[in-house]
Amino acid sequence: RLLPGCAGAGFDVAVISVPTPMTDGLPDLSYIEASAAELGAILKRGACVILESTTYPGTTDEVVQPLLEEKGLKAGVDFLLAFSPERVMRSSTVSRLRRSIQAVLGSRIVPMVLRSMRTGSIQRFAPEARRDKV
Repeated sequence: RLLPGCAGAGFDVAVISVPTPMTDGLPDLSYIEASAAELGAILKRGACVILESTTYPGTTDEVVQPLLEEKGLKAGVDFLLAFSPERVMRSSTVSRLRRSIQAVLGSRIVPMVLRSMRTGSIQRFAPEARRDKV
């Protein structure tokens, strides 16, 4: 849910950090979808939305982006959309955001951001897949 101070007022930066439980062997994206729809309703030009939930490559541009663009704003033109690989437990998200540096992968070419959101998603899971095979 949105923080009470954000409701209806818009935002500059929003981080979607919600659970993605498995349901019948597939990731349940309903929390991501609900968050993106809520944010899309109050999205303003110049804002930045970052997805930071464990999910499959493509969720940011295939699921989140269309929901954010429903009111007519376009990602990469009117607002920024990015993916940041989740590396910690959700319960510590706020304190971690205040004290650590995170990789944020976006859809626009920005200094120091060299990977696409999809590549970043793959990069996040590749080390685990390799480790789990050993």
